[in-house]
Amino acid sequence: MTGEAMIAILCLVIIVKFAFVLIRLSKELNAMNQKKEEERRKQAYIYAQEREQREKQRKQKAKQEEAKRKKAQRERARYQKSQEQKRERTTTHDFHIPTPWEVLGILYGCERSLVKSRYRTLARQYHPDYAKSNGVNEDEAIQKMQKINAAYEEIMRSFR
Repeated sequence: MTGEAMIAILCLVIIVKFAFVLIRLSKELNAMNQKKEEERRKQAYIYAQEREQREKQRKQKAKQEEAKRKKAQRERARYQKSQEQKRERTTTHDFHIPTPWEVLGILYGCERSLVKSRYRTLARQYHPDYAKSNGVNEDEAIQKMQKINAAYEEIMRSFR
């Protein structure tokens, strides 16, 4: 074999080895790209899961806030209703102080004789000595009689 043929064979061997090295590098590069793509997919999946979890938490928090808002609204309505009822009780019943004429059940400005006759009628009805026979509790009769006496005295002072 001549020297040129030897060189040609050597060059051919080197070219073949170089081709095998290129093929192996190409396979490794493909494997690395596949690993990177797989890692990217895993990250995308994890990100999607986290996003889904955050969305679920956001919805749950929104539900809780809505429930709190509704509860507060119910509490406000209940409070307003109780205040209204309290206002009704206090304005219509608790703090109404009857006038002497209302106690005796007569109109303001009536004659002295009508005041006396109404006083006597109520005194007979609510006097503690006669209360039991009229079907009235004795303690209640005493309180009512005190109110009647005070009202009568005040009205009679106005006639002087």
